Amino acid sequence: MDHRVDLARTELGGQIQVLDGKIDSVRTELGGQIQVLDGKIDGVRTELGGQIAALDSKLTFMIAGTGLLVAAVTLAGRMGVF
Repeated sequence: MDHRVDLARTELGGQIQVLDGKIDSVRTELGGQIQVLDGKIDGVRTELGGQIAALDSKLTFMIAGTGLLVAAVTLAGRMGVF
């Protein structure tokens, strides 16, 4: 697998798994879990309810912040905060 994680930080048991992807400046809090398949996420921050800001990203599966489940989300192009 060709994967790279830069500036990744997890707190309180957070887990980040990446397959063939690139994650820059990722921060999860309170056990947030981020899983990315063949994607790129830049400037993602999740905390207490899963606020995600992604630009030009593809996100296929995410469990954020306090257990909030966001499944089968695909972002192609520019996206704001949700």
